[in-house]
Amino acid sequence: MRLLICLLWLGTLPAWGHAVLLEAGPADGATLAKAPAQLWLRFNEPVVVVTLALFDAQGSEHPLTEVHGGERVGARPVPPLADGRYRLAYCVASADAHPVAGSVAFGVGVAGVGPLPAAPTEGFDWRGPSLLLRYLQTAAVLLGAGACLFLAGVPAGTPATAAALRLARLAHALWWPAMLAALGVRGALLSAATPAALWTAAPWRVGAGSTLLDQALLAGPAFALAVACAARRRRVAGACAALALLAAGLTGHAAGAGPSGLTRPLLAAHALAAGFWIGALLPLRAGLGADAVAMLRRFSALAVPAVAVLLASGGVLAAVQLRTPAAFVDTPYGRVLLAKLVLVAGLLALAVRNRQVLTPALAAGTRGAAAVLARSIGAECALAAGIVLAAVALGHLSPPRSQAPAAPAQVLSVDGHRVELRCTPCRAGAVNRLELQAARADGSTPPELLLQLDGPAGGFVGLRYRLVAERGRFVLADLDLPASGAWRLRVRLPVSDFERRVFDFEFAVAPAAAD
Repeated sequence: MRLLICLLWLGTLPAWGHAVLLEAGPADGATLAKAPAQLWLRFNEPVVVVTLALFDAQGSEHPLTEVHGGERVGARPVPPLADGRYRLAYCVASADAHPVAGSVAFGVGVAGVGPLPAAPTEGFDWRGPSLLLRYLQTAAVLLGAGACLFLAGVPAGTPATAAALRLARLAHALWWPAMLAALGVRGALLSAATPAALWTAAPWRVGAGSTLLDQALLAGPAFALAVACAARRRRVAGACAALALLAAGLTGHAAGAGPSGLTRPLLAAHALAAGFWIGALLPLRAGLGADAVAMLRRFSALAVPAVAVLLASGGVLAAVQLRTPAAFVDTPYGRVLLAKLVLVAGLLALAVRNRQVLTPALAAGTRGAAAVLARSIGAECALAAGIVLAAVALGHLSPPRSQAPAAPAQVLSVDGHRVELRCTPCRAGAVNRLELQAARADGSTPPELLLQLDGPAGGFVGLRYRLVAERGRFVLADLDLPASGAWRLRVRLPVSDFERRVFDFEFAVAPAAAD
């Protein structure tokens, strides 16, 4: 329980989801002179629309048609919108089936920010049940399929192989109900359904549209065949167990990382090595009898290359997901991954001790060696449980590689007063957004900023704007920058009723994207 609490704290689970909203039309906080014909959201990867709803200032839903998904989610409001404030609420699922929800507020004929009702929610948080079921699924397939791999690699007719057979059957019996329940819970999570909705078909249909169904159809039959053959056809059971682990690994959270030609083989190798190691621990502990030395040495000979594959594949996958070492401490994903690595280091230390110290002591007939080795393997089991929990938690967090890059900021200071400017995406012909943060020398935020925008080569001179602070920011949304090149922005910051400081920025606007 303490480990679970620690991982949840490290991960700050509200950051779930891998798809990232990059751009919206209308932009969040925008004020439009006329009603938009289309509403759209652009994400960093293709998504499936679970819900897309438009609400007015009274909380009434406005009908939408032509809803479609992909990297750019879109819909058309019918009939055309009247003047007023609106909120576009969305819930989408990325390619790895993780839900991403949010909303964008805008105004037609009125300011785009102001009191708006929150998008309605049912109030039940499905993330805990989803995490628990995912943990049960992952632990069951690692233990059961891993036990079948262990059976295929060690001599038959020992207490360890009998324990492995029992473990495989028990894990298989647990995996199926956990998988079926997870389909409904995943659908309820994606569609923000109430618990009572699980008695209807709606959340199950949504869950069936996720990668969980792919995993059930791929891993389930292979897992079942592995357990059925485990008693008499151990090599066949091992091959089927390998297929089950491959299917479980290739439909997980890292399956969408690129380049797929590199990450998918690494995921396959990682899942196989992890399953063999974790699935062998309980049978090894149960088989510490008089004839255990030969079995331990056989397992050790197989475990050394498995551990090498596990570490090498895990290291490359971590580099792909994190991108920079700083992400280990700067992101929730990195902190949970760091906790997982600490647990893996502890597991490796115990494994080395078992191989180098305790197994020779058992072979020499040292008194009490079997009991000490049993306790050490028990500690390995506890660490392995924590590693699986960390891996499942990572599957519910956004890796840094999927997060939208922050626009570079320019910062100017004059007499202790400070203005920071960001331009996104800063491209001619695109829907651009200028965001400024300003602070006076005493640390206070000025109530307004006066802007003058001049285009390249003297064109588009003297475009003037007055921005009012909203939640500490000054935003100029839906900005059309018609020409590429060097643009200049003069910002006047009021220091008092009669005094201002002037900040002159220059920023580059890229050419329009080719069609």
